[in-house]
Amino acid sequence: MKSKHLFFIGIVFVMCNAFIVTRHDISDEEYINYGKKGFESLAVFEDGNGTLIDKQWVLTARHIADDQKPGSIVTINGTEYKVEKIVLYPQKPTDDLFKKKDLGLIKLNQPVSGVAPVKYIKKSPEIGSILYLAGNGDVGNGKTGPTNKDKKIRAATNTLDSLKDHFISFVFDSPTSGKATKLEGTPGPGDSGGPAYIKENGTLVLAGVSSFEVVENRQQQGRYGVRNYYPNVSLFADWIESTIKGERYYKTIMDGKEIVSIKRADGSYYLGVDGKKAVVDDLIKYGERVIQEYNDIEAKETAWKQRQPDMNDPQMQFAFYLETLMKEAGIKKSLREATISISTEKFTVEGKEMPENLKSKALKKFEELFKQPLGNNQINLRPRNN
Repeated sequence: MKSKHLFFIGIVFVMCNAFIVTRHDISDEEYINYGKKGFESLAVFEDGNGTLIDKQWVLTARHIADDQKPGSIVTINGTEYKVEKIVLYPQKPTDDLFKKKDLGLIKLNQPVSGVAPVKYIKKSPEIGSILYLAGNGDVGNGKTGPTNKDKKIRAATNTLDSLKDHFISFVFDSPTSGKATKLEGTPGPGDSGGPAYIKENGTLVLAGVSSFEVVENRQQQGRYGVRNYYPNVSLFADWIESTIKGERYYKTIMDGKEIVSIKRADGSYYLGVDGKKAVVDDLIKYGERVIQEYNDIEAKETAWKQRQPDMNDPQMQFAFYLETLMKEAGIKKSLREATISISTEKFTVEGKEMPENLKSKALKKFEELFKQPLGNNQINLRPRNN
């Protein structure tokens, strides 16, 4: 992927970062030699990096994963593998880099041999932690910026100094600042998706994935003072684990709370609300599942009209039927855009009460599809962007 630039009020946001831009006062050979020590799990795409986190799965940046296709080549420890499957983190499309969840998973066509996958953190790292960086992109130093690209793997260190929203971030400090590590380094333009590790009990574990860099002007790329942002892997552990296991992952917002649910391979459900996790034996409330299904559609970035839903699924049948009733009432909004409430007392759309005959049709259809009356339950659906 070529470098992408987004200009805003004199600041440049640069995606497609690569390692390693190094200290000007340290020999490049030291960074090359360091890259030969324990970074075998680095995955190299044609225009990006990633990290082997399971014997057949690589975690990388979403915008790098999105550039791949089945059959694309991934090189790990000198051996080539092919991409079998690409899974992008589910989120609403946005041009705001600070809102993007820039993560993607790549399944390889066969398990990797001779390289141990690295573990990824389940708990946010602490500010002040030493980060271990590795990659094979553009090379240069903090005074010159990137000047060459030889595809050699280099490794460097830096210090985590910020945890904000879903990012970890750090600054490329100059030797004269008093803050630089011995092998201080930073990404430079060229590749993205590379790892930022921390050490737990002496072992490297993945803490972040290279996403973008903030500089004051384009000429400052890879020079002292730039700040880099990496998605905090610990905040996405549920999605990573569920994807690798082949489970269905859903995420939505209801009543101001983030709800994450995973339909496990054994049919049970795993539910998390605002980071607090609980296992539930019963199905998640029907209303939540409808929204989750729509979020899943959105995650695949597939237009609603182009989707071929499973019409054997009662939830989807009922969702389509609600849209039919809304059109019958003259409401032009789609189901995913409207606030809806259904009980035995009322059927309202956007706060407007629907005619009695439409309420009766909705209740009858619910009973027909789910083999039971709605009873004392109430279904509340909210727009997808809530």
